[in-house]
Amino acid sequence: MVSSVRGKGVTQPAIVRPREDGGYEIVSGHRRQKASELAGFTDMPCIVRNLTDEQAITQMVEDNTNQRENILPSERAKALKMQLEAIKHQGAREDTSGQLDPKDAGRRSNEIVAERNKMTVKQVQRYIKLNDLVPDLQKMMDAGQIKFTPAVELAYIKPKNQRYIAVAIESQQSAPSLSQAQRMRELDQKGVLNGDVIDGIMMEDMHYNPMAYIKTESDVLKFVNALIVNTKGDGKEGDEFWTKAETLLYCALVAYIVFEGPEEERNMNTLVEMINSMEVREDDESFKNAVDYGPPGWFLYQQQNYAAC
Repeated sequence: MVSSVRGKGVTQPAIVRPREDGGYEIVSGHRRQKASELAGFTDMPCIVRNLTDEQAITQMVEDNTNQRENILPSERAKALKMQLEAIKHQGAREDTSGQLDPKDAGRRSNEIVAERNKMTVKQVQRYIKLNDLVPDLQKMMDAGQIKFTPAVELAYIKPKNQRYIAVAIESQQSAPSLSQAQRMRELDQKGVLNGDVIDGIMMEDMHYNPMAYIKTESDVLKFVNALIVNTKGDGKEGDEFWTKAETLLYCALVAYIVFEGPEEERNMNTLVEMINSMEVREDDESFKNAVDYGPPGWFLYQQQNYAAC
């Protein structure tokens, strides 16, 4: 930009507004002003406008988003949110009747933002939702690692689980598809999404299925040991008794899936679903969860359960 300004000057004037204590404040054109300064110019063309704080924010955002060609999704998301909030505040100030319906104000604000940015209202809403992504997922989205639509779905998920998703993406070097992101969002809303479920969903669409290589009971134990080692985290070692109990439980479930289950169910997702279905009721010793039914009860239970949804 400096070389362009040095050769042609500033071709598009900056927007400024008067300061209360004298002088002017740049509303949009900060990069042009810096380039002009580096090019050796002491002044640059400007347009003076009397703008309120909300109008200044709106002007700044519109200029920055419409004039820059390579704007990151997270930058556009922040800019649209700022613009929407500024328009809402401006509308609230201009409403002197006190009869304005908040829902109508919100709808009109969205429409104004959409029109000014040549977008649909739905697109504006989706971009603004991206502001709810945790920083790690925002960086992955900006880098193109996560596509836009799945990123919007992930933005509805609780921050704690978003961080689990970021770790899963990093470890598996694979981002969730739209259908996977939608499933995660649904499970998060039901309160059953956790690190293990996320790993299972992320792995289900991969060509590599580790359970396909389990042929013997010895393979089952090797698989379970590797699974526990790679999912225990960086905390302290647990009690040996519970570690052995966990190993025995996982061995039983994996063996059940591999040696008793239908071929299409022999995957990590089934293991995760079985673990999450092992409900216990202390006040009802006769209660049986889906896994308690045993083969082929689990798979029959699952079919009935999905059919009822």
